[in-house]
Amino acid sequence: MCNRPPSGNDFINQADLNLGRFTNGFFYFTGTLDEARIQAGTNSPNYIWASWMTVTQNPAFVNYSPVSSSAVPSVTLNFQVSGGKLILTWLQGTLQSASQVNGQYNDLTGITSPYTNAITGSQQFFRVRIR
Repeated sequence: MCNRPPSGNDFINQADLNLGRFTNGFFYFTGTLDEARIQAGTNSPNYIWASWMTVTQNPAFVNYSPVSSSAVPSVTLNFQVSGGKLILTWLQGTLQSASQVNGQYNDLTGITSPYTNAITGSQQFFRVRIR
């Protein structure tokens, strides 16, 4: 339990999260991890105790349903260059383009994956809209 308020620098790098060891691969935890929780914000000591007691006082293994979320599913936009052409591929969603990375993105109607575009003219930025 951390007794300080969270800061924007709690994770100092973009490395994978390692439970039971340091991010540099040293000091492996040799015990058993039963549960882990990462959440924004803090909880009172009473909440933490009640959460722990909920687990420890239940001797039977409980199988909960899969977690469902209203969060937007992730998508990966892949690219390759072949014969002087840019080839974009994605599994779902609508391809969008803009002339500036933080500019107004517009749907490219009638475009499906894979999308091939000649590398000529002004710069273009692409992304995929899911919903």
